[in-house]
Amino acid sequence: MNKPFVNICAGCQKEFPQVNAQVISHDNDTNFSHGYCPRHLLFHYKTIPNFSPQKLNALKVKFEQNKNTMLPDLAERPDIRKMYEQGIFSQEQMAHNMVERFQKLANIVKEIKNHASSSCN
Repeated sequence: MNKPFVNICAGCQKEFPQVNAQVISHDNDTNFSHGYCPRHLLFHYKTIPNFSPQKLNALKVKFEQNKNTMLPDLAERPDIRKMYEQGIFSQEQMAHNMVERFQKLANIVKEIKNHASSSCN
């Protein structure tokens, strides 16, 4: 079986303990590749000695323009963060999770119908 390949911001992983715990626990079944989201990249650039404010502003503009092609900032994307906190890192895992939820819902509906029909007798 091919393991899913997931790009994740190393800074966000450290920032959110539940995400970090899930990444660690899924390390054997998921290929994680670490980079940085725009926010964490800017943080790192700010630590470079003599890095001018003009260069930093230019990077901010460039990152904003390319935000959709960069790693997501989990602070700005709670939808993705919540999935990661549940250990859902790929489309396949998300689909499997949805199938399980629909099956549970179908079972609940079935129980309600059985209870209602037995109450009527």
